[in-house]
Amino acid sequence: MKYKKLRTQILLIVSIISIIVIASLSMYNYKLRENILYEVSIEKFFILSKTIRNFKKNQLNLYTVRFEELVQNRLFIQAMQILDVKKIKEALVSPNYYYAKGSDAFKHIHIYDKKGQLLFNYGEPLEMSNDVVKQVILTNKQEAGYVTYNNNTESFFALVFPIKTQNETIGFVEFEIKSDHLLKLASKAGRYKYAVYLNENKNNKTLGKKIASNSKIFDKIDFTQEYIYRVANKNITVDYKDKHYLLHQYDVETYFQKDLLQVLLLSDTTKYIDENDNAVIVAAETTVMGLLIILIFIYFILTKLINRLIYDEEQLLLNANKMKVIMDSSDNLIALLENNKIVLANSTLLSYADFQDLDSLVHTHNNISFLFSQDEGTFVPQKDTTNLDWTEEILQLNEEDRVVSIYHKRFGMNYFNVKISTPQQNIASKIIIFSNITSLYKKSLKDEYMATHDNLTNVYNRQFFNQTLSHSIYEASKNEALYSLLMFDLDFFKKVNDTYGHQVGDDVLIKFTQVISENIRDNDIFARWGGEEFVLLLNRVDVTTAIKVAENLRERIAHTDFAQAGFITCSIGLSEYLSDDTPESWLSRADMALYKAKENGRDRVESA
Repeated sequence: MKYKKLRTQILLIVSIISIIVIASLSMYNYKLRENILYEVSIEKFFILSKTIRNFKKNQLNLYTVRFEELVQNRLFIQAMQILDVKKIKEALVSPNYYYAKGSDAFKHIHIYDKKGQLLFNYGEPLEMSNDVVKQVILTNKQEAGYVTYNNNTESFFALVFPIKTQNETIGFVEFEIKSDHLLKLASKAGRYKYAVYLNENKNNKTLGKKIASNSKIFDKIDFTQEYIYRVANKNITVDYKDKHYLLHQYDVETYFQKDLLQVLLLSDTTKYIDENDNAVIVAAETTVMGLLIILIFIYFILTKLINRLIYDEEQLLLNANKMKVIMDSSDNLIALLENNKIVLANSTLLSYADFQDLDSLVHTHNNISFLFSQDEGTFVPQKDTTNLDWTEEILQLNEEDRVVSIYHKRFGMNYFNVKISTPQQNIASKIIIFSNITSLYKKSLKDEYMATHDNLTNVYNRQFFNQTLSHSIYEASKNEALYSLLMFDLDFFKKVNDTYGHQVGDDVLIKFTQVISENIRDNDIFARWGGEEFVLLLNRVDVTTAIKVAENLRERIAHTDFAQAGFITCSIGLSEYLSDDTPESWLSRADMALYKAKENGRDRVESA
């Protein structure tokens, strides 16, 4: 990188920093103004909310007294017990008794039976009980909340009381206050401009019905629901006639109706905004002058530092090229990570990854573990892992277990031992070497397979089954797990060998193990016990289920055509694990059950 070009970039960077500082200063003042204005509006809304809560509390106390007077009316209670509507009306005092003097606050008074059916009402007709009444029927306690009628065009504050005699509920009485009255009362809550709207159209662009306001500004400004979502509760002013207002919106919700009302508040912030803008201009001018002085100082300091950085970069590049030559000469896969990102990869690794160069590899995959294939016995990290995650995970394994399988389009599947080292002088770096151990690994897998499997039928052998049986007994005693053991014997198998020869007999044994293996679970252990005898360990299976499994396997064998040998049957002995069993006692019971199956005619299942 040339010096003049670098110097130009430095000046550009510092200039950008200057702009960011000025913008940050402006944003700081902007946020400060927002916080102050928000606190002012919150305080006013708190006064409004407190007034509404006090009103509801007072009304609840007032009509609790009215209700207690009502239930002390013996004629009314007797009429309610027999559900005589005419006598209920005669027993009640005039409905005007429940109205505040000179007020139309109360709109409805309803009487319900104990099932919530409306007996009659004072005020407007009502077809069915509302959510508050339904809640009282469930809880059998007095409740209060907001309800709406006529497609949400009218809102009421409802108070519902259960009518009880000797702890038995015989009906309910409901008083309803118009929300208009409640909100008009709250207009004295604070000196600000507000409007209250029903949320009947909140999902649409238009506002719902305005039911209370103390300013005509809400009619002058084209408020829409979309505009409120964009501006409300944010540092965006509403401008009207050289005035600046901050808009806040609050939803009024109740237990019975989530979206009942929304309240809009306008706070006059004109004076504060003008003062704040002047302060920002002065601060910006001062900051610019200071940054110009700092810019000159930084220019000379950074010029010297950059010269040093250019030299170091050239040395680093030279060393990297030397390392790349050494890495490419190796048959192993080698990668260098810096801060868990691939910065170097030799040509062998690129060949396995099927990329021409490092840039293409890093652009597509910055995680080496994408190379790892799913193969039994090899390491595969969890999904969505990073270089940091999988390297830490594989280091938790023993060195001999740090084996991964990687597929090459020409050489097929290969196996590698993974070594990860960190240079002492740079702990942020990691050198990863994948050593090819394919020949050794395949031989190890073959030896392990031969040691645990029968060389004719390819099912597990007797030695492996004994080890598994001992481990299963340990698990069963520890976790109280259920296990069942099946022992098979091919009926008249000696006759097959004598008649058709041992090659046909071997074919029968191979076919038999294939049928059984295809009809058991992956976690069941099937092994050749000796000759024509086989054993099957059913994991997490009780004796009842084991009998069903055994019968199914017996029938499948009986319906299998064994080619030249024809149809052959098998006998099965079964035993469930008992708490005091040893491998010998468990196998002995299964063998006794097998003997019993053969004694009782063969081609059958017996348990012991």
